[in-house]
This record gives sequence, C-alpha cells and structure tokens, in this order.
Amino acid sequence: MYEDSYLTLHVSKDMNTSEVNLIIYAKQVDFIFVIIGYIVNPLGLLFNGILIFLITRKTPRSLKSFSILLLNFALCDFLSSLAGMLALQKTVFSGWSLTYIFHGICGRVSPYFCYFLHTFVCHCFAHSQWILMISFIYRYYILEKICPRPSKVAKICMLAYIPSFLFLGFYMFDVGNPSELKILVYDYHPQYYYNVLDVWGDLVISGNKNVWSIYTLGAIIYMTIPCFPIYAIIIYVRYKTLNILNSSGRILMSETTRQSHRQLMKALTIQAIVPMFWLTAASFYLLLLFQIVKGVIIENMLFRIMEVMPMITPLISMYFVRPYRLEVKSWFVPVPLLKPVIVSSMLLRQTTSNY
Repeated sequence: MYEDSYLTLHVSKDMNTSEVNLIIYAKQVDFIFVIIGYIVNPLGLLFNGILIFLITRKTPRSLKSFSILLLNFALCDFLSSLAGMLALQKTVFSGWSLTYIFHGICGRVSPYFCYFLHTFVCHCFAHSQWILMISFIYRYYILEKICPRPSKVAKICMLAYIPSFLFLGFYMFDVGNPSELKILVYDYHPQYYYNVLDVWGDLVISGNKNVWSIYTLGAIIYMTIPCFPIYAIIIYVRYKTLNILNSSGRILMSETTRQSHRQLMKALTIQAIVPMFWLTAASFYLLLLFQIVKGVIIENMLFRIMEVMPMITPLISMYFVRPYRLEVKSWFVPVPLLKPVIVSSMLLRQTTSNY
C-alpha cells in the first residue's frame, strides 16, 4: 500500500489513472516473481548440494560409473540455480532486440556480469540435455557390454560439454551496450515509464541488440533445435533398453539386478519429462518474440519456469537411486542399533539357557 501511494504521489501529475494502475500492476507482478525466484533457486541449491554430497560420499561401487553422469546433472543444476538466484531476469523484447531487466543482486556488480549469468544459465540447461541422452545410452550399453570405467564416462562428459562451452563463449561476444539497450526498452515500452527513476529506480538492463546477429541467432538455434533429435534418440534407446529388460531369456541377470535397472530407467524417464518446463518456456519465448502474446506475467514467467527444473531433478535422483534414498531416509528415521530379528534371537537364547 505504501509503495502504491508513493507511486501515485510522484507520477500522477504526468500520468492518467489507467497508466498509474498499469505500472502498479507491473511492479506487483515483478515483485511476486522475484519472490518465487528467491524460493525456487535456494531450494535448487539445497537439493543439489545434498545430491552432490550423496554422490561423492555414499555411492556404492556398482554405481560409480553412473554416478559420474548424476554428478554432471547435480553440478549443472547447482550452478544454474546459483546463477539464476543472482540474476532473476525478466525477458523484455524491444523490437528485434532481446533485452533483459535484472532484479537480482548481480546488478550491484555490472550489467555485463548479469549478462554472463544469463548466458551461463542457458549453457547449463543446454549441457543437461546432452547428459540426459548419454545417461539413456549408458543404461542400454551396460546391458549389452561391460560397464565402462568412471574415467571413461568422465571423458565422454567432457567431450559432450564442448558444444555448450563454445556456445557460452560465442554468445558472450554479442552482449549489447547497456545504455543503448536502455533507450530501446524506454522507446518500445513507454506505457511502463521505465525511464522514471522515482518509479523503477536505476534499472539494470542487458541483452542483445539484434536477435538476427550470427551469435545470438546461433545461440537461439542451439538452445532450441538440438532438443528434438536428442529426444528422438532418448525415446529410441529407452524402447530398446526396456525390450531387453522385459525379455527374461535374452540376458542372464538376477531379478534384483533387473529391477534395479528398471528403477534407474524409470528415474531417467521421469527426468526426461522435466525439460518440458524448458519447452514450455521456449514456446512462450517465441510467442513473445513475434508479439503473438505480451504482458509482464509472461515476461517474468520464462526463466522462473526453467528454474523449476534444477529444483526437481535432484529429488528424482534421490528417490529412485536406492542407496541415496535409504541414506536420506536414515536422516529422518533413525535406524535401530539392533534389528528386531537379532533382538528376538537373543531373547530366545536367553530363555532357553534359563531352562
């Protein structure tokens, strides 16, 4: 209420009531999504921090190789949650310029640092796609052949990181001049009076001046197009793997081992559904770009949707990977020092000796 009165007091001389109400609404929406960002991202940090601890300290020998892939997920998600919490960007298209308003504390450093955080988050999400595909191929591979050494899996992950690393480097070269981008935002969105310091303060704005430049267009293509062939490969490999697990005579393995493989495949399958948040955000992104939809809710929603992914993914791994689930469960449900069977056995021997 105080903020609304303050806003009306300082700008009512230059604006009509509907304009003032629109700005109040925009500021309220921004505030709500900033709060959401400050809830989702710290949870992502917490859950991924726990998963990293479990992977490094509680992984049994049988899962050492697969844990390298899980560690890749956890590190990517941890760092993207950290960068997202520092940035808290809002996507604002200004003509063919891709501009971001940053509400996070990165603005205290510089607009260029905020832009780096933005590109870093995007490159983490892109790398996660490749690791997800490799995880499915890994589950299929170990059914047919010998489980690879952890060092070999680590080398594969490093090779898979090269495209995302190059994306990060090239995309960083296309950062626009913050002063020029501010003018574009002011000109293309006059209804919000972003240039009024008494209303918005000194906004931190960064981004790309032209979405059709070779670097920005290449970044957009890399962030959107590869997901389709990647998902096609995932669906195919999942089908082949489940066929092997469901045909009992093809490969000799105990039922316990078979169930373990099925559990891990179920975890990967659910994990493959999580990036639907990304596809949803990408769809809204394109709708915003071509001005099919507009509004402060969608502008704020894009990255908040994507930030849900690194919060959910570690929970899936902790639940479906049995050693991790049992470890976490033991933190909340104390394990008795003596198992009931042992206690019963001791009581029986004591009773027998008395006779």
